[in-house]
Amino acid sequence: MAPDPTALATLGLLALARPGHWLLWPIPPLWCAITGATLWTMHAPDIWIAPLTALVALPLAWSGRMPKRNAAI
Repeated sequence: MAPDPTALATLGLLALARPGHWLLWPIPPLWCAITGATLWTMHAPDIWIAPLTALVALPLAWSGRMPKRNAAI
């Protein structure tokens, strides 16, 4: 029903997940690229939201700069 917010939320959840979920990482950025291409074709003003979010989330998660979950929770 709402694939774009789902892809963005999945990026956030994967960034906070423990290591080992790296096989799931290609799916949300790929969808963000598809969304960007679709919005570009439609000349929509919010074309950069999904692709830019994916471009920001991936390096942050890979560099370890995302906040870590508390192990006690």
